[in-house]
Amino acid sequence: MKDYIKKNKELLLVATSLLAVMIIMVVMIIMSSKTSETKDDDGPDMIESANTDADILENDDRLDVLSQKNENPVVKDENASIDDVDNNHEAEINSESIQTPSPSESSDESEDPKFGTFDVKVTLGDYHSIKSDIMPRQITDADVQKRIEENLAGEMQILDMETRPLKEGDMAVISFICTENGIKVDSLCANFYQVVLGYDMLVKELEDLIIGKQKGDRFENDLVLASLKDTAPEYASKEYHFSVEIVDSFEVYIPELTDKFIKEVSGYNTVAEYKKFLKESLQADENARAYAEKAEDLLQQLVTISSFGGQIDEEIDYRYKSELSKLNKKYNEEYLIDAETYYLMYEDEEPEAFHARLWNEAEYNVKSQEVLIAIAEQEQFKVSKEEYDAKFEEIFYKTYGFASEEEIRSQITEENIEYIVKSTALRDKAIDLLINMG
Repeated sequence: MKDYIKKNKELLLVATSLLAVMIIMVVMIIMSSKTSETKDDDGPDMIESANTDADILENDDRLDVLSQKNENPVVKDENASIDDVDNNHEAEINSESIQTPSPSESSDESEDPKFGTFDVKVTLGDYHSIKSDIMPRQITDADVQKRIEENLAGEMQILDMETRPLKEGDMAVISFICTENGIKVDSLCANFYQVVLGYDMLVKELEDLIIGKQKGDRFENDLVLASLKDTAPEYASKEYHFSVEIVDSFEVYIPELTDKFIKEVSGYNTVAEYKKFLKESLQADENARAYAEKAEDLLQQLVTISSFGGQIDEEIDYRYKSELSKLNKKYNEEYLIDAETYYLMYEDEEPEAFHARLWNEAEYNVKSQEVLIAIAEQEQFKVSKEEYDAKFEEIFYKTYGFASEEEIRSQITEENIEYIVKSTALRDKAIDLLINMG
């Protein structure tokens, strides 16, 4: 069965999608028929809420640091518009506090969240002795200039041009196939990729080949991608054969960085003012990244040297089953398959490996939260009213997007509201302590 699934991924996707459409149509017809027979005094339908107690409690993983990686190291996508920069660092800091559930992630077990009720025994390791050498680097003027160039590229205008040799600053639309010893390397191939030459959007060795060529040219060359030694070292020392086609080409107009331009596209009056803001913003981003990575490093060390007893296995099992239930619901709604089948079909992850990964993630998330609460208890941390109110606003308004206190209290019990806010505030204090000592 596994081999069949692997060999027929696209066919299965089409089949399941068609089946889903058919089932939805049948259900709609049946519901429509029933609705026409229902009296108006039957009362309003009950709508399931996305922000239930279990949703927030189960997603309260403080240090689940996610990183997005470009699967093709040959091409890069680092452009961001100037308008997008202003709130980047705030968004990054907030996003690392709590994962916000989407409506499809509502738990089926909201009536019994159980978090905070497991009797877990924690024997803390010596958290005063753990250290991490992760530190934020200082943002330089070169970093600022690079971001400015990227932002200006985001404001570019694409213009038609006569066929001529390509130069830096031009846009090329390229397709290329990469092989190693005659075998295609899918991760190093691309179709109709748009690249502005000279803006670090393409691996240097391939870009050097393209400059001087023109629309319609096709060529082949053997390349060693030495420029990837830092970002993708697994590709840097091998020789690859590239077959490249210049599909199209355009002239690119990129605005000049002037006081007038800055005033038009941002809230700043001068280039100097904007550069000052940008440097501070980039430094805030870097500080947040380093803080999160250092906290994660210290927390992993502490979990390793601590021991757990009581109902720790029950809590881990609950977290594992809860996450599995959410994944099953998500992929059943989208593809009419369970999570195990989805990861086998699209991630080539065997069921045993899938469940082991899910369990390991649940185990780490539970233990990391438990050690932080244990530190808070040992250090006798308290949460002041001001701290409580600030954390309440951060969690429910800024992170989860509730519109009012009435809406919050209509969906989450007072007991769970207090648990969510206080435990989060206490864990934050414990993380700060680890950071300051480590």
